[in-house]
Amino acid sequence: MSVRERARFETAQPLLARHAISPAEAEPFAIPQGSDRAAFDYMRDHAIIREAKPGHYYVDVAAFDADIAALRRRRSWLWLGVALTIALVALAFYR
Repeated sequence: MSVRERARFETAQPLLARHAISPAEAEPFAIPQGSDRAAFDYMRDHAIIREAKPGHYYVDVAAFDADIAALRRRRSWLWLGVALTIALVALAFYR
């Protein structure tokens, strides 16, 4: 798990633990400062964490799952490229 993923998970975890997954169940949440602020801003910009009323936030689980799936799709192309490179290097040195 990358630092960015860990920050996103740690940002959403308090809300998920309190079952804040709909506007009716929104919980008061202090906006993090420092390095976690970037993860919070990313999640707000991508509508993963939404504000029901001022200071009360909830997690859109469908958007959170979609973000995780998109990350996995991007990584699958990376790992496919790595596997093909290894195969090509192995073929180049095969005698």
